[in-house]
Amino acid sequence: MTALLATVAMAGGVAVRLAEAETDTEFDPTIVSPGAPGFIVTGLLAAAVILLGFLLVSRLRKSAYRAEVREQIDRELAEQEAAGAADAAVSGTDGGAGTEARPGGDAEDGRGRDDEPGAGAEPAKRD
Repeated sequence: MTALLATVAMAGGVAVRLAEAETDTEFDPTIVSPGAPGFIVTGLLAAAVILLGFLLVSRLRKSAYRAEVREQIDRELAEQEAAGAADAAVSGTDGGAGTEARPGGDAEDGRGRDDEPGAGAEPAKRD
């Protein structure tokens, strides 16, 4: 409680001193003006904000171009896959590597009977 009273008393004393200072001094517009340093700092700050804006726009533009190129590549790959599937349907295969039917083998998975584990294995040679 006493700390609160001390704080209020100190704030009251500061207010009285400010009121006295206002009546003793006259308003001088050159003191409140930021002058040349303030003008320079404000100009540099404005130039920095404009530069950051240009950099942001260029990065966004690059990102948009990259997204367009990715979409175009995806479309081209999809068209190639569709063309490959259409060619496979016409030729009667599924278009995968190594899936052609072998003589005497199963056409569905492309393996012959000899490709199964343990089938057709040659016995080890003894010297």
